[in-house]
Amino acid sequence: MRDYGVRPPGESIPREKPPKRRRKRRIGATIANILTKVIALTILVLLLLVVFLPSLRPVRDRFEDYLTEGLKYYQEDPEYSEFKVERVMVMKSDTSTADISYTLSIPRPRELEKINKYDIQKMKEFTVTNSDSKAKTIENEDLYHWSGTLKGKGSVEVRITYHVQGFTVDWDISAGNSGKLSDIPKDYLDNYTIDRWEIWDEDGESYWDIDDDGEVPDYRFEPSNPLLNSLAKHIIGNEDNVYMCAYKIYQFMKAGTKLGNQTYGPFSYPTPDQQTEDRLRYHGKPKPAYKTLHEGYGDCDDQAILFLTLCRAVGIPGWLESGALFNQYSPDPDNAWEGHGWGKILIPMKNGKMEEPSVDPVNDLFLKRDANRFSDWQDPGGERTGYLFNLSNSYKQYLKNGAIPDVINKEFEKPPLKVTLKSTMSLSKRNGVIWDIVEKVGNDNVPRYEIQDFGNVLKVYEHLDPPIFPIDIESYYTSWTYSTSSSISPGDISFEDGYETHFYNAHKTKLEIKV
Repeated sequence: MRDYGVRPPGESIPREKPPKRRRKRRIGATIANILTKVIALTILVLLLLVVFLPSLRPVRDRFEDYLTEGLKYYQEDPEYSEFKVERVMVMKSDTSTADISYTLSIPRPRELEKINKYDIQKMKEFTVTNSDSKAKTIENEDLYHWSGTLKGKGSVEVRITYHVQGFTVDWDISAGNSGKLSDIPKDYLDNYTIDRWEIWDEDGESYWDIDDDGEVPDYRFEPSNPLLNSLAKHIIGNEDNVYMCAYKIYQFMKAGTKLGNQTYGPFSYPTPDQQTEDRLRYHGKPKPAYKTLHEGYGDCDDQAILFLTLCRAVGIPGWLESGALFNQYSPDPDNAWEGHGWGKILIPMKNGKMEEPSVDPVNDLFLKRDANRFSDWQDPGGERTGYLFNLSNSYKQYLKNGAIPDVINKEFEKPPLKVTLKSTMSLSKRNGVIWDIVEKVGNDNVPRYEIQDFGNVLKVYEHLDPPIFPIDIESYYTSWTYSTSSSISPGDISFEDGYETHFYNAHKTKLEIKV
């Protein structure tokens, strides 16, 4: 029926729908659609690479700086903190049948050098007391040293008070402003890329073959170890930018890698049982890098030593720094401080400056130092304190008990060395690898020099008593030494070492410190 358009009020005239027409797709539009998807996918892949690839961290950092430029935000760590903490060191004797002659050396902390215009650590107060009023005390700019005698049962208590301001520092170093491995000065290479801190067996009279290769000594820092050396070079590949080399080694500590058929890392903090086992096995001293690598775990010192050893293996100078760390989450605020160790490395900059940033693997701090710590010691590097010179291992045949062979005497007198062996001196064998040159003074034989067998070379050291140099790494981790007037049982001597908090105040700002 034909519709004439007549409708009651409010009704509309129905309209026929036009027939559907299929639109022809243009080739150009199809190509544009494909290109759009390809570009979007490419951008997504690039973003994922920037986020996850360590080699692209500089790009990520610059992008982050661009996005956050002009914005103010709260940093995770306080800008600075001020605290007073007391370290208490105690030696106890439970025997009445022997006198205990002891020595104790502790480092004297200093204000750390400023980085550009920013402070790192300021010492407001440092005091020490010894309960043994008769102890002989020697103090210099590097250390305090006590020597005394504990007669019968009793104890010696040394209290060290630190009043410190600590600052959070985030070194502004990247691949863009870092120099190359070839820019590192020779004196740093000579002092901080060598094997360091030989390992003694349980008896303390022979070396410990830690890697079972039949060669001793082995070291806690051992960049010359074939496995550690090849692993370090595998990690950095062909990279020669110092920042990127260090960052790749740091990422290895966190993520691990595969070398041949063996996977190494990532590294975890030890359980309480593992800590107890390590203390007994390594006599309270840090694990060698080789052992941390194979066991897959280690405490602060252990992981720092492994990181620094790998850095040394590729030519990046690295050394230990130690002190104490405040645990802001401790259930007991009065006992929230504990001993802590971390690493420092040298990074040459393109502008010619040399930076020495901190790296703390167990606390996830790369080129950053937080304000919740203080340092009282840094490894002075190089050979052990008192080192004089080397002798060829061919001289071992002359090292016999009794008079000093003339051939050794002539070696000591070679210029420019000023070592004179007196007629009152003699040679005695301490153990399988150490000979002492002692001088007769009254009724006593006083040690003057030490000759130590390092396998392919003999090293000559001067006995320093009391110490007059910065505390060496072995002495720092040993602290107390003692001898007895008669034999005692193993449990007759005990030691305690802890921290007591006087106050701790953290100061937060809305500014991030970059130096």
